[in-house]
Amino acid sequence: MSKEDFEELMELLESLMETLEVLMNEEFKLQIERSLHDIREGRIYEIKDEEDLKKLLFEE
Repeated sequence: MSKEDFEELMELLESLMETLEVLMNEEFKLQIERSLHDIREGRIYEIKDEEDLKKLLFEE
Protein backbone atom coordinates (compact mmCIF):
# COMPACT_ATOMS: atom_id res chain seq x y z
CA MET A 1 0.00 0.00 0.00
CA SER A 2 1.36 3.39 -0.93
CA LYS A 3 1.81 6.17 1.61
CA GLU A 4 -0.89 8.21 -0.16
CA ASP A 5 -3.35 5.32 -0.04
CA PHE A 6 -2.59 4.77 3.64
CA GLU A 7 -3.14 8.45 4.45
CA GLU A 8 -6.41 8.45 2.51
CA LEU A 9 -7.53 5.34 4.39
CA MET A 10 -6.66 6.97 7.73
CA GLU A 11 -8.67 10.08 6.81
CA LEU A 12 -11.63 7.90 5.89
CA LEU A 13 -11.41 5.98 9.16
CA GLU A 14 -11.22 9.21 11.17
CA SER A 15 -14.26 10.53 9.34
CA LEU A 16 -16.17 7.33 10.04
CA MET A 17 -15.25 7.47 13.72
CA GLU A 18 -16.49 11.06 13.96
CA THR A 19 -19.74 10.06 12.23
CA LEU A 20 -20.24 7.21 14.69
CA GLU A 21 -19.63 9.52 17.64
CA VAL A 22 -22.28 11.91 16.35
CA LEU A 23 -24.79 9.14 15.70
CA MET A 24 -24.28 7.77 19.21
CA ASN A 25 -24.98 11.16 20.80
CA GLU A 26 -28.61 11.05 21.98
CA GLU A 27 -28.97 14.83 22.36
CA PHE A 28 -27.70 15.39 18.84
CA LYS A 29 -30.13 12.79 17.47
CA LEU A 30 -32.99 14.59 19.24
CA GLN A 31 -31.89 17.89 17.71
CA ILE A 32 -31.87 16.29 14.26
CA GLU A 33 -35.37 14.88 14.81
CA ARG A 34 -36.66 18.30 15.92
CA SER A 35 -35.04 19.91 12.89
CA LEU A 36 -36.62 17.39 10.54
CA HIS A 37 -40.00 18.06 12.17
CA ASP A 38 -39.52 21.82 11.68
CA ILE A 39 -38.67 21.23 8.01
CA ARG A 40 -41.79 19.09 7.51
CA GLU A 41 -43.87 21.82 9.17
CA GLY A 42 -42.41 24.45 6.87
CA ARG A 43 -40.41 26.26 9.53
CA ILE A 44 -37.38 26.89 7.36
CA TYR A 45 -35.57 30.11 6.58
CA GLU A 46 -33.15 31.16 3.88
CA ILE A 47 -30.17 33.01 5.31
CA LYS A 48 -28.30 34.86 2.58
CA ASP A 49 -26.29 37.24 4.69
CA GLU A 50 -25.56 38.44 8.21
CA GLU A 51 -28.59 40.74 8.18
CA ASP A 52 -30.94 37.80 7.50
CA LEU A 53 -29.36 35.92 10.41
CA LYS A 54 -29.81 38.87 12.75
CA LYS A 55 -33.47 39.19 11.75
CA LEU A 56 -34.04 35.51 12.45
CA LEU A 57 -32.23 35.43 15.79
CA PHE A 58 -33.45 38.70 17.21
CA GLU A 59 -37.06 38.85 15.98
CA GLU A 60 -39.51 39.71 18.70
